[in-house]
Amino acid sequence: MIQASEQYIEQVTDLQLINKEMLKDNFLKKMRNRENIRQNYIEKRKKIKLQQDTRPKFEDLICPICLEIFQKVTTTQCGHAFCEMCIFDSLMRKAECPVCRVKIKTHSFQYCESFDNRIIDLVNQYGDKTQIEHFRNRQQEMEQWNKSKLVECLVINQKVDIMDQQFIWCVATIQQISKKELFIHYDGWGKEYDEFIPLQSNRIAPLGLYTNRDDIPKYQHEQRQFADIIEYINQSEW
Repeated sequence: MIQASEQYIEQVTDLQLINKEMLKDNFLKKMRNRENIRQNYIEKRKKIKLQQDTRPKFEDLICPICLEIFQKVTTTQCGHAFCEMCIFDSLMRKAECPVCRVKIKTHSFQYCESFDNRIIDLVNQYGDKTQIEHFRNRQQEMEQWNKSKLVECLVINQKVDIMDQQFIWCVATIQQISKKELFIHYDGWGKEYDEFIPLQSNRIAPLGLYTNRDDIPKYQHEQRQFADIIEYINQSEW
């Protein structure tokens, strides 16, 4: 009887030891799992931070006129960048850079296609759903604006709107047409103002698109009279 009791006690003791080992193993496994989870979390946070550090700052790609992400980036002679539509509209009101107020010449700004394509890629890659949707809506606005300025069929003696060297829109008559350019005469002005304009120039628009607007500068009657006097003097000298 005593021997049986001793055996029972030994068995119970063995079971307790086994349970302790199992509990210990389970505890160590849980701790290892927790450590793995913690390490994974740390690695993920590092990746997220790295991505955040390398993400483009869209505030650096904002047009100073419309305060939106650039659309068809256009730079001026002074090095400032704007949306094509924004700087085009701004120069019609005042022929100077909206940022530094430097006098701007008609042909001294250019479209930066490579920069524009890079911005499109960045927005599509890093922008959120709202940013991408808004950006694409702006692209459609730009396309509509460009389409509104197209003159579909150009013929000799056709009247069109032409932006002159002072960024003022005038009615002009097409005198000649070649493969690459137009030769135009500004209605009401002397022949010395006649000029060649590239066919793809954004200085050409359908008749009345700009000359019928009341919110942009126009030449006054006195200025036309002065131009007529200058033309008369020039002709008299010949």
